[in-house]
Amino acid sequence: MTVMNNNGMLLPSTVSDEEIRILKKTGLNVERLQSKFTAVGNLISANDKGAIVSSLFKGEVDQNIKDILGVPFQTMSIGGFVQVGSMLQMLEQLFIQKLMMLKSIEYRKYFKLKQSQRPLMEVRHIFHQELSPISAQ
Repeated sequence: MTVMNNNGMLLPSTVSDEEIRILKKTGLNVERLQSKFTAVGNLISANDKGAIVSSLFKGEVDQNIKDILGVPFQTMSIGGFVQVGSMLQMLEQLFIQKLMMLKSIEYRKYFKLKQSQRPLMEVRHIFHQELSPISAQ
C-alpha cells in the first residue's frame, strides 16, 4: 500500500530493497517510511497540490511528505476515522456515482422535451450552474 503523486512515492517499511530499486527507475523520489503502520495508502491521501495525513502518525512522516511528495499537508481525521486515505477514496467514488446518476437523469429529461424546448432548457442550465447535455461529455 503506497501513496504517491507526480513528485514521489512513499512506501511502507515492509518494502524490500529490490522493490525500491525497481521503483526508483521510474524517476520518482521513492522513500520507505520508518513507521509501524504499513497501510500507507489508507492513512495518507495526496495529490500534486497537498496531502491529508492520518493523526495516527503524530508527526513521524511530516518531513517525508515535504521532501518526497513536495506538498503542504494537514494532519487530521475525517468524520472521526483515522484512515483518511480510505475515506477520501470512498467519498470520491460516491461523488462520481452521484454525478453520473445526475447526468443520467438530466439526459432523460432533456430527450423527453420537444425539439423546440431544448435550447431554452440548455440556457436555463448554464445560468443555474447545473448539468446540461452540452457540458456533459
